[in-house]
Amino acid sequence: MTGVRYQTLSVATLRQAWMDESMSVAEAAASIGITRAALLDRARRRGFPKRKTGRCFCVPVVKFSAMWDAGVQPSQLRARYGTPFLSTLTETARRLGLRKFARGGKRITIDDYFQIKLGREMAECAVRERAMARSA
Repeated sequence: MTGVRYQTLSVATLRQAWMDESMSVAEAAASIGITRAALLDRARRRGFPKRKTGRCFCVPVVKFSAMWDAGVQPSQLRARYGTPFLSTLTETARRLGLRKFARGGKRITIDDYFQIKLGREMAECAVRERAMARSA
């Protein structure tokens, strides 16, 4: 095998590759021309913080919290946010301090949730319009 056995890289280059969480460790390592194992070893030896493992689950906190509290079916939340595992949702809810789902509790669909939300917003709008009409 030909090539450089140990490639010298600046700490800044290593840190930049390591901290870019939009790439996997293997992709970050390939971007600077080293193996995944080499990047992991160098990051550990330099005391870089641990990277999050697994796929990134990005969720708008306010919307997720509202849907979780309303009792939207977990299977529909999984489909909406693109995560294959229920445990991802329950762990997110736990970190956000949301209540646990009760077994056999009432569940609603996402469509029902949006209809209820729209109904509440329309009722609030009607109250504001009535108040404006009375004051005019």
